[in-house]
Amino acid sequence: LKKTTKIAKVKPLYTEEEMSSRPHLKFREVWVILNPRGEFVEKAIEDATLVQYQKDRKKAEIFKSYEDALFKLKTLDMVVKKGHYLRRFFEEIK
Repeated sequence: LKKTTKIAKVKPLYTEEEMSSRPHLKFREVWVILNPRGEFVEKAIEDATLVQYQKDRKKAEIFKSYEDALFKLKTLDMVVKKGHYLRRFFEEIK
């Protein structure tokens, strides 16, 4: 039996400035969590993983709502270390 692997398509994240230079595209607001050193949270409180950080914003865990991101941020601040913060990006809508 052949096992198939699904590859998730990674949508690029745009800053507000990058988004404004592309008026022909449609965007939706998304949120990411960063640690105090400015690294992106790639995976948090999942399976046996407490948290994984990543310098590349393409690999950041994306939250569709501010409230969902804030909930996970507060949990990370309590469990890992205080100082995580949210940053808003924009994702292209096809």
